Amino acid sequence: MNRKLVVIGAILILVGTGTFIVSRDVAVMIVALFGLVAIVVSSFVRRLSPTTSAIVVLVFGLVLMVLGATAVPASIRLLLGQELPLPARIVAFSLQAITGLVTATIGIRVYLMNRHREE
Repeated sequence: MNRKLVVIGAILILVGTGTFIVSRDVAVMIVALFGLVAIVVSSFVRRLSPTTSAIVVLVFGLVLMVLGATAVPASIRLLLGQELPLPARIVAFSLQAITGLVTATIGIRVYLMNRHREE
């Protein structure tokens, strides 16, 4: 679980810094900040029980998903060809929502596997 969170954190840092370099929009650095949070959380998750760490990863993924979900409708409009202001911000937050969905799915999967082993 620890390595998965580090990889997710690295992905978020790359997305945040990459879109900042392209757009010079400071707001996209929030995505990179969540990447740093994921790496810090990964050091704490290692000390928890497997079931508790899966719940922490699930909640972290849900937070990422909910905070990035506001950009998903705008990204769909971008995909359909509309011109919108701040497209890099929309893309960064949409990728954050997708990463949050993947993180929550990993948390659910690990939680169910741990519960199955306990029974």
